[in-house]
Amino acid sequence: MDFSSATSLVQVSADGHVALVEINRPQKRNALSQDTIDCLVGAIAKVEKDENIKVVILTGSRRTGPFSGMSFPDLLGRHEVVVTACHELCTSVVVCDRSFAVVEQVRREAELRLLGGTVPELEMVEAQAERAVNFPGADLSELRHLSTAEAHRIQYLKDLADAVTSMRKPIIAAVAGFACDIIYAADDAQFGLPELSVGTIPGAGGTQRLTRLAMDMILNSLTITGEELRHYGLVAQTFPTDALLPATMAAAQKIASRSTPVVQLAKQAILNAEQTHLDAGLALERSLYYGSFSLDDRTEGMAAFVEKRQPVFKDR
Repeated sequence: MDFSSATSLVQVSADGHVALVEINRPQKRNALSQDTIDCLVGAIAKVEKDENIKVVILTGSRRTGPFSGMSFPDLLGRHEVVVTACHELCTSVVVCDRSFAVVEQVRREAELRLLGGTVPELEMVEAQAERAVNFPGADLSELRHLSTAEAHRIQYLKDLADAVTSMRKPIIAAVAGFACDIIYAADDAQFGLPELSVGTIPGAGGTQRLTRLAMDMILNSLTITGEELRHYGLVAQTFPTDALLPATMAAAQKIASRSTPVVQLAKQAILNAEQTHLDAGLALERSLYYGSFSLDDRTEGMAAFVEKRQPVFKDR
């Protein structure tokens, strides 16, 4: 498939059977505006339909940090009072770890001018956000008018969450999001859940999927390094920053060499484990396992093992 039609906000390229989907907003620290989210959803749909693509890498432009932190002055751009802004947003979607959402840093100077100057009380909070440049979250600059009722009505960020979680092909995050099937991070990458510092809470999975870390990270608005997340099992591997994308590409190419239908069966079984009890999960695994027996690739894989050669999978 020709990826030349990719937008300036999201670039898509292919290396063999691996697609690289890259958020391209270095001037905004690769944060997600709604336009960027729409482009990202479109790009994911496009690579999902491409039969030549077997694995997807999701990353951000490497000219800056992979993903952005919050621009808290943007939160205030449509509210005259900090308390009002926080109250309006307190139950809407702000952080979305499974949707790979990250907040946007846009129009800071313009927003401050609209507020009549600087907002000194926000300087410390924004400085914290700058240090925690990799945590995922929603675009606060586009949530400024969003009420609780409206957030429920439009299911904000749900399209991106659905695009990622329903994708049949493996997705590897080469950064800082919690959205993908496998996460590789720079060992010094900073992750955080700072919503309490602006009067709200994680609203799309952060309280549910971080298990042992959630309480401490959320209540204290802590940041944590990629290496620490690897220790807790939330990141698969960490690498020096310069080695992150090459290592991710190598892993993606290895997965792409497997049988596509078998990889998809494995992903289905693993993701199901998050949503069901053990007996049901084992039953599904067994059913999918038996189903693989009808695949030509299963016959080829076992024959190649017995014959001590590399398998030649046909994806059927």
